Amino acid sequence: MHHGKYLLPSEASEAKACFRFRASAGNKGFNTSQLGSLLRNGSSGLALRFNTLYNSLINKCRKNSWLNQRPWIKQFIKFSIAGGVCTILDFLIYVVLTRFFPFWASHLAWANFLSVCLAATVNFVWNKNWTFRSYQSNTIAQYLKFWVVVLGGLVLYQALFFLLVGRLGFFDLLGKAIAAAIVWVVRFILNKFWSFK
Repeated sequence: MHHGKYLLPSEASEAKACFRFRASAGNKGFNTSQLGSLLRNGSSGLALRFNTLYNSLINKCRKNSWLNQRPWIKQFIKFSIAGGVCTILDFLIYVVLTRFFPFWASHLAWANFLSVCLAATVNFVWNKNWTFRSYQSNTIAQYLKFWVVVLGGLVLYQALFFLLVGRLGFFDLLGKAIAAAIVWVVRFILNKFWSFK
């Protein structure tokens, strides 16, 4: 973000690195090591901005009286954040496995299964300790319940998709979005009142 005519120190270093990269790329062609250097130079500034934005949002949520009177909404937001981040993690693990390891590159289905399991386990830990703050209950029992909800959600997802698209004639992307939203809410309710009760 520009502040008048001036740049923050982090922004200035990013701009200089970008200029050097473009000038060098124009003269010598694309160089991946230069791109890596550019990303490293800008990473500290991006991390600082993200941290500032995150803390600002958290503080606003904590001071919001409407949200404080409805703790389930806070939990739903946290549940959605955890789910979204773990979905990205699932894709990252899958990409790393299938692009850098020959064994997994020839066993895509198993790579997908492993990435889903790892991401779901991270999601479980995050929801247990951050979303629902369920510290007292038996962790193994909660983990098994969590997986029942995950697998049940997949079955419900497929059934709703088949109903909306196959039977009722919905456009496939719309049907998928509606099914995903319904399953998301059902999973939240089951996790709140059963898995992490």
